[in-house]
Amino acid sequence: MSYIFANYEKAFEYSELAKQQPVPFAMIISAEHNFYSSLTLLAICENVNKKEKKKYLELVSKNQKIMFEWKESCPENFQCKYYLVEAERARINGDDIMSMKLYGEAIREASKNDFVQIEAIANELTAKFYTNKGLEKIAEVYAKESMYNYSRFGLENKSKFLEEKYNILTKQEPFIKSQGTQELSIVFKAMQTRSEERRVGKECRSRW
Repeated sequence: MSYIFANYEKAFEYSELAKQQPVPFAMIISAEHNFYSSLTLLAICENVNKKEKKKYLELVSKNQKIMFEWKESCPENFQCKYYLVEAERARINGDDIMSMKLYGEAIREASKNDFVQIEAIANELTAKFYTNKGLEKIAEVYAKESMYNYSRFGLENKSKFLEEKYNILTKQEPFIKSQGTQELSIVFKAMQTRSEERRVGKECRSRW
């Protein structure tokens, strides 16, 4: 719960404590620990120096190698978790296009396999991503879907927190996946164009 309520330092402490538990207990919580440990490390990456960031990203990479094996053997249980961590890792590395794709995959997989809590987290992180890009209207769409799923999971206080954070005055019907498709497509193409422009710019500067 510490991660869900953005208490990342406490979440990191719990993650470290979990490593010290007896093996039988550790085996029971290993999948959840892997997932939330990775998300916590990626959240912390935003506020640490380069050395610590590299260390945390290496730990996430190790976690993801294990998660990849789990998703290959049981995709319905682990694919949404794998995609969401990859989306956050792409965001930290500045790959906006890949982040957008992976957030979408994580949301779809979580919804398809009825992982309500993961769907709520994935939508919240997507809302945060678009907010940071200055796309508040799109962010609100994902925030509403996140609120709906947190409520379904029984976390009304988290839903209320998002309602206030994103200035959502009334809880409307849950987001229909077909809504906003055209607008998101335009944003996606715009980001691709920006990415291509930056690449061409770098190539031109390197020639000089």
